[in-house]
Amino acid sequence: MAPRGSKYTAFTGEFLKALTESDARFEREKWLTLDQIYQVVRESLLAKGLPEPQQQSRNGVGDLPFVRNPLRQRSGLAEPPPYWTGRKRLLASAVLLVVAATSAAGGVWWPPGQEPPTSGPCGTEDVSLLSTSDDLDEAPLHGEQIEGLSALALDGTSGDALALPDDDPGRIYRLSLGPAAGLEPRARRVQGLYREDGTRYSHGFDGEGLVLEKGGKTVLVSTEGSPAIRRFDLKTGRELGRVPLPELFRLPPAGQAQRSRNVESLTATDDGRHLFVGLEAPLAGDDDKHGRAGLRIQRYEGTPGGSYRPDHQYAYETEEGMYLSELVALDGEHLLALERGGLVGLGNSIHVYRVDLSDADDVAGGGVGEGSADAYTEKELLFDLAACPPGRVKSKRPQPNDIVENVEGMAVGPPPKGEEHRGRRLLYLVSDDNGQHDRRTRLYALSVRLP
Repeated sequence: MAPRGSKYTAFTGEFLKALTESDARFEREKWLTLDQIYQVVRESLLAKGLPEPQQQSRNGVGDLPFVRNPLRQRSGLAEPPPYWTGRKRLLASAVLLVVAATSAAGGVWWPPGQEPPTSGPCGTEDVSLLSTSDDLDEAPLHGEQIEGLSALALDGTSGDALALPDDDPGRIYRLSLGPAAGLEPRARRVQGLYREDGTRYSHGFDGEGLVLEKGGKTVLVSTEGSPAIRRFDLKTGRELGRVPLPELFRLPPAGQAQRSRNVESLTATDDGRHLFVGLEAPLAGDDDKHGRAGLRIQRYEGTPGGSYRPDHQYAYETEEGMYLSELVALDGEHLLALERGGLVGLGNSIHVYRVDLSDADDVAGGGVGEGSADAYTEKELLFDLAACPPGRVKSKRPQPNDIVENVEGMAVGPPPKGEEHRGRRLLYLVSDDNGQHDRRTRLYALSVRLP
């Protein structure tokens, strides 16, 4: 917001005014703290009908002296005893030394006897963290680093998992996971993916969604490089055919999908009768208001290993600044949806929602956001990953909680062992490190109560 004729933008102008003119209520203060400055700036902006500024303050930083009070300097009042006495400096130095030593060791310092929990509730009684592991970062397969994992599927027959990376060349990893209460993931083998003519998918494949079809012989893969749902023979990696996409889901000029943000998520019901594909971002012309994106989820009806036909198209609205990264089908009308967002310096937001499709309109013939809000599917927050216990894992980038990483894959498994988990299912998450050294390929196991 930049008022016409002003030297500064609205926020910067009020911020500088607070630093140079202060406020009468703080007349006796030698220093102005960040909290006091924020209070003045906020009240001034709101009084002028401008947007409310936002404040983030952790570990008491808002109480720190930030600038000398110009009003006090002009008033000539006697100065109080100095805040930073010799004793306080000594204590502060000791604390800083402990923090610096802990940071250098790559750990988080906790008072003795108050170590962080490694498992427990994730802000709700319906979800508990069982364990996490960064072992895939430390155990390459045949010298190849395991990275870029964007989708996860469980093999109920072998107990293994399949993981799909989104980088080149096209391939699928077979993973052993270990017990849910103490994950020990290892990559066992890798299967390359090939076109029907036998040539390798070596460039621009960008695999994002993965479904292991009933029977375990074929997989469906959604790709963003060229939007498609491809079927592969799991043993040979050879492409067998495709599931047709709605025309609008294709790239321009044929369709209206965004490049690199299109058919992101893919899931199927246990019986394979219904298949779902979800877009990551809105189509051209669909709703995108203040960062809340109006997306589309296409449901298919068919048979696993056979043909699928489009059945119903749903409108789904994300939270502000979030994208739809993954879906898990609980049945033909209920899903889990994983929304992901990220800001440099603040980290990732990972939210999982329960989604009810039963009363949602079919939007295949129109635009998303043109009708009433009732056109959107109903959703309810299941958990926020940042509310889970931090455990012993450590993220290399700033995160709201060290447990959080750039999660993109999700899969529902069998009931966890133990009487305390009666009526629950296992939920696995996997993060995409984007091939960057300061990110983690992290696996999570959670116990979740599902409707």
